[in-house]
Amino acid sequence: GAEAGDALAPTEIVCILRDAEQLFADRFAIILAGGEPQLPPSTSPDRWPEERAYLSEDAVEALAAFRQRRAATLAQLQGLPAADWQRAGVHPQRGRLSIDDLVAMMAWHDEHRVAQLTRSLSGGARDAADPGGPDGGDGRVREAGRAARGAPASHRGRAGRGHPRP
Repeated sequence: GAEAGDALAPTEIVCILRDAEQLFADRFAIILAGGEPQLPPSTSPDRWPEERAYLSEDAVEALAAFRQRRAATLAQLQGLPAADWQRAGVHPQRGRLSIDDLVAMMAWHDEHRVAQLTRSLSGGARDAADPGGPDGGDGRVREAGRAARGAPASHRGRAGRGHPRP
């Protein structure tokens, strides 16, 4: 259930990470396209599990998609000239957000979701694949969670605790 926040199943959390990665990549692309563009409004990632039926997805596939998207994001960011990190878009709720600001938000989101995933894998939530626990019966969800915890977070340590959702 998405409403309880920390009660999300491991599969749901991995899917949120995957989809948030795409959201950040889309925002980077909009900003880098030129000018100081309008950015799309935020949606609540805590509503995504139900709206997008994450429990019907495979955690291992979602993690593989996240890793692929993150690798592409990191490659893009590593190739940016220093001045481009200050390029920005205007968010309807938050105002001007630079690439640097978005990377800090991305790092905060990673830390938040990985902590949530750790709690979930410790027994804080059950996965639909196995009503008896988060393993999905064959350890696939737990392994996906372990791998997600090892996923890199750009600018780790830069983001404060007060960053809003992506």
